[in-house]
Amino acid sequence: ETSAASGRWISVDEVTAGLLDARFDVRRTDAGLELAGESGPGDESRKLLGLAVPCIGRDRELRTLEATLEEVESERIARAVIVTADAGVGKSRLRREWLHRVRARGGELRTWIARADPLDSRAPHGLIGQAIRRALGVADDEPARVKQARLREHLAGVLDEEAVERVWPFAAEIIGAPLVAVTSRSLAAARGDRALMAERMRLAFEEWIVAECKHPLLIGLDDAHWSDAATLRLLDAALAAAAEHPLLVAIFARPPLRDAHP
Repeated sequence: ETSAASGRWISVDEVTAGLLDARFDVRRTDAGLELAGESGPGDESRKLLGLAVPCIGRDRELRTLEATLEEVESERIARAVIVTADAGVGKSRLRREWLHRVRARGGELRTWIARADPLDSRAPHGLIGQAIRRALGVADDEPARVKQARLREHLAGVLDEEAVERVWPFAAEIIGAPLVAVTSRSLAAARGDRALMAERMRLAFEEWIVAECKHPLLIGLDDAHWSDAATLRLLDAALAAAAEHPLLVAIFARPPLRDAHP
């Protein structure tokens, strides 16, 4: 039971390292090749036997993504980019290279990044919840009270006190840490009406995103053909609400995205 978290990594041979894809962090050390753990979405870099491999043949696509982000930042408008291609063509590699360049340049841009998983694609708001939890710096298996506290602390930094009280109960639902003690009348009413809950969550998310966009915000989703429908509905609403704010939603998916989420 070795892990990067415990400081004891797993030694692997050259063949095993070559078979592991970019989701895994394999490092070459004086002791040989070691598996340090799984990379977070957006943090992976393509490696072969522990050595970084350059991205080749995607200059046009990279220029398009970079130009769109520059437009969002300079014009302070919302935009969406959807990149679709079959498995193995290089969508994730393109996303990784682009995010690497985005982060390397610095600036005020904030990023919310997530990667869909077919095993949890049916969980409502599962994908956007993952992106927000990572942005907040909380692990998926953290206790709900820890997620709630970090969320409230973050919201207090972008919203006024009255807005925090409106948004927080429904934002907690979105990130998968619903409040047990319901002190909000609005939340109590929504808990008994599915349509009302969806509406209140949408309104809370719109208010939150507009506030976040005081600085440019990039929301990137990988393997979005496995996304839950609720995540994409929230992002659709956010794009409309933040039409005159610097928001870029970038989705990378296989062609079935169009059929799964028309």
